[in-house]
Amino acid sequence: MTHDEAFLQAILEDPEDDTPRLVYADWLEERGDPRGEFIRVQCRLATLSHDDDRRPPLEDLERHLLERHQDVWLGPLQPLLTRWEFRRGFLDAISVPAATYLRHAVIPRPASVRRIEVDLDGFEASADADELMPESVARENMLFPLGFRDARSVLAVWDPHDMALMEKLRFILNRDIEPVAAPESQLTAAIRRRYGEPEPGGAEPVLAGVFASTRAAAPDEGDPGSWASDSRADKLLGRIIATGIALHAREVRVEPGAEGIRVRYACDTGAAEGEIAPVQLLRPLTTRLRIMAGIWVGDPRDVQAGAVTLTVGGRRLDVGVVIRRTDEGPEAVLTFRR
Repeated sequence: MTHDEAFLQAILEDPEDDTPRLVYADWLEERGDPRGEFIRVQCRLATLSHDDDRRPPLEDLERHLLERHQDVWLGPLQPLLTRWEFRRGFLDAISVPAATYLRHAVIPRPASVRRIEVDLDGFEASADADELMPESVARENMLFPLGFRDARSVLAVWDPHDMALMEKLRFILNRDIEPVAAPESQLTAAIRRRYGEPEPGGAEPVLAGVFASTRAAAPDEGDPGSWASDSRADKLLGRIIATGIALHAREVRVEPGAEGIRVRYACDTGAAEGEIAPVQLLRPLTTRLRIMAGIWVGDPRDVQAGAVTLTVGGRRLDVGVVIRRTDEGPEAVLTFRR
């Protein structure tokens, strides 16, 4: 192991401790390497508040050292990058164009790099990748399809280390995925370029027209059914149906429980657990379902049934609705008939 490798290993073993960095800086300065001064300057800046009078001269020195030496410090990475950031003397974050990321099976980078991002400016997904991703899934989870690497789908997301989200996406897409980080602002812009502006009012696009056509049928303010106009219930129901469509679910169960509303999806590939929503939304949500499905809100029967027709992507989708009374509250079962 060389001296450089030994110093780097010590730094990586305790990345928040500046002592190994400053020891390395001393060693570099003894050999006339300007990187030592740069490490020392950035470590000092990290300890000062933004309004500290000692910052301006140190920032000038930091800028001067970067202008003179950053091309050497970046090495072969430099032509691949659109943005980069040094933190306490070491390359910490890099950004490469999305197309470049797809072309390179591996982006060579120093061990100090903690985050690699794709730059989505001007990037358009391939037709195959685009068709794989349902719009509702892209919007709800803030992600954008880039393309494929072998049998994996490459997706730009804000947090590629969100394991719960990764498992959910593997289930929805029914394939292995390769997540890569992207700035939130670029993800938002890319999604809007591809799918247009989101529907006003926050309801899922799948249900926006249905909500508009059924609001006039809502009961009077004095009737508990008027809770159906609760926008939170609209959003929840929109997410439930949009997720059911994205999962190609045969059936969706909305069940009351002590901890809240539990949503379960039955699909050809197995069963999936959905979100747990506040139990206060159960009554407005099931009331909205009754109105949509043509069920009289005051129907006294323990089991009530109806149906609603949606238009999704230009195709007709019939959804059967069954609502059962239980001791914990109403339970809804949605059956998707394609």
